[in-house]
Amino acid sequence: MISLAECRNIYDAGVTHLSHLKYLTKVILLGCANVKDDGIKDISRNLKYVEDIDIGGTLVTGEALRELVSLCLNLKKVNISGCKKLNASDDNILKANKINFEGGEDIFRFYLVPEQFSDLPRITNSVLKTRSTLSLHKVSIA
Repeated sequence: MISLAECRNIYDAGVTHLSHLKYLTKVILLGCANVKDDGIKDISRNLKYVEDIDIGGTLVTGEALRELVSLCLNLKKVNISGCKKLNASDDNILKANKINFEGGEDIFRFYLVPEQFSDLPRITNSVLKTRSTLSLHKVSIA
């Protein structure tokens, strides 16, 4: 397993370096907001043993999901929560291939330390109080 969760300075070019770790079964890219289709396609082509991948909060599209499910034949679980470039129907790609997934709008992602060009809101005390009581997820178990 490798986790690059919340690494906001990881881009597709950085993800390609994972291709040397051919036997990875779990990859976590949650919150890597600069990872796009090319990075996920590279994982699809080179990490054939991936069973579980978390790409929540990335900029992937349905095109990358299609390649992921067609090339990673061991894939069992995918998190696509907060992927703003996915269409509402793109989760059907995972359903059709009987892959468990978690998706939906990630309405509770905030920067603790705001970045200059972030489109995410700043975290406040009221957000912290709300976050502990609310959750919105779309889950499908094949």
